[in-house]
Amino acid sequence: MPDLTDALRLKEALAEAERRLEEEFSEGNFLKLLEVLLLMGDMHTIRRYLNLWRRRRKGKYPLSFVHYLALFYMRTLDVENLKRVLPKLDVAIRSLVYLKVFADPVKAMALAEGIGDDLFKARVMYEIGTVMGKPYPLPAPRSELEAISFKALRTLRDFFSGRLERAVRSVDEMVDRAVDSWLRPTAIHVKENELLLRGKVSDLHFLRLATHNLGLRRETERIKIYERFWDKEVKVDVPEGDRMLMTVLRLSDRARRRMHLPSEGSNLFGIEAFWWYASNVKRKRAYLSFSGRLRLMRGLEEIRLPRRRALILLAFIRLKGYNFAKENAHIIFPESVRPKRRVAEYLRYIREYLKVPIDVRIARRYGTFLEEEGEGWATFLREHVLNAER
Repeated sequence: MPDLTDALRLKEALAEAERRLEEEFSEGNFLKLLEVLLLMGDMHTIRRYLNLWRRRRKGKYPLSFVHYLALFYMRTLDVENLKRVLPKLDVAIRSLVYLKVFADPVKAMALAEGIGDDLFKARVMYEIGTVMGKPYPLPAPRSELEAISFKALRTLRDFFSGRLERAVRSVDEMVDRAVDSWLRPTAIHVKENELLLRGKVSDLHFLRLATHNLGLRRETERIKIYERFWDKEVKVDVPEGDRMLMTVLRLSDRARRRMHLPSEGSNLFGIEAFWWYASNVKRKRAYLSFSGRLRLMRGLEEIRLPRRRALILLAFIRLKGYNFAKENAHIIFPESVRPKRRVAEYLRYIREYLKVPIDVRIARRYGTFLEEEGEGWATFLREHVLNAER
């Protein structure tokens, strides 16, 4: 069996697993085949092999199948069977189920604390932190497969935390690597977010056809929700037991109108933040972003003001008010002999943007507030905004 840590050999691993199962229809060979097919996202083929197992062995699946079955049920939206096997799952898989299906990141985090594999634990905690809006470090990958998977996780966090430009830019590279490696579910999950924000409804439709052909019903229904967000007549069929998809459906409906920033106490902070950005993108509403670096955005495009210092002035005003900006004019205009006069003069560049919404709550929650800005004004704002919350 080829080493599955080498994602570039996944197609070869499938051929080898099928050959070995044909030679010896054993439990061990069957598990290796399930592992490869799950990584490749081929649910139709898995279903065919599962039916074959029951016909050949004339009975139930062995206990060793349970974790693979849980992932299969999750991806095919078989919530009832997923609930049935839940008590038999180890803490790692149960944690992911509570996070991704039952929309309970608090329970997922409690379970994740008991994961024995330190690297897998860190990965799960990173995923939980992305949903909750909490910073967690992602460890260095041990293989090509993990490198691709971790890249996808970082890209998803960029989408949730407002680094939309960086997320969209990294998707194509990440998707190319995932597709070349046959890690199709990984590619689909990031690509659908990019297409949503770009409003590429036709591309979303074709991606939905791909998920349907693979039997990835959960992603199929998610993409339907995304198409529906762009006012397409699409019938969504989400079982109520999948609370996460029901949450996505509810938030997408809110985001089609006017979406408020997520509340500080929300356990699904990251998902709500993503739809806040999506709402602004759809409505072409300008907003001021503090996530990573300071940007004035409309949709996915940055609004370039005539003067960089005008953007910094806008940040001071939107964060703390006009008087705060005037009192600290020397921070905004450090080289001016009359900084307060510059404040009045530069107002003409930003007057139409004085009431734009800001994502400071999101940037602060994810620990990205102006972290890519190195000038004195950014240090000053970090001290005033971040220290004020402690």
